Amino acid sequence: MDFSPPKSSSRSATLARQIFFDRVTHSAWLALERSGEWFDTELWRELARAGLTALAIPESHGGGGLGIEELCAVFEEQGRHAAPVPLLATAVLGALPDRRVRHVRAARALAGPVAEQGGGALCGAARVREQ
Repeated sequence: MDFSPPKSSSRSATLARQIFFDRVTHSAWLALERSGEWFDTELWRELARAGLTALAIPESHGGGGLGIEELCAVFEEQGRHAAPVPLLATAVLGALPDRRVRHVRAARALAGPVAEQGGGALCGAARVREQ
């Protein structure tokens, strides 16, 4: 059995690593602290332009159509560089649950801002109704 990660995961990690290496610096952290913002919006936009914020969103909703393995590779690089971006809140808590939304227009409304090049951010919240 082959447990090596898929090539798409390696490509996602390499791209994320390069962006984080270039952008997450001590001076960038100091600037972020002075700004009063809670995440680096320019870094977030760059990740969105590279398609990394929407990797696991279905292609039919404007995303990359890849899987959780590719997304986890980006999470690993985010953690390695302590990158101040809302990737977990957006990609997992906000955008991935749209796969369970049955109404296509509602699913696109959730995933669309994340999949756009401008890099929308979501925070996930759901109300589960017992049946």
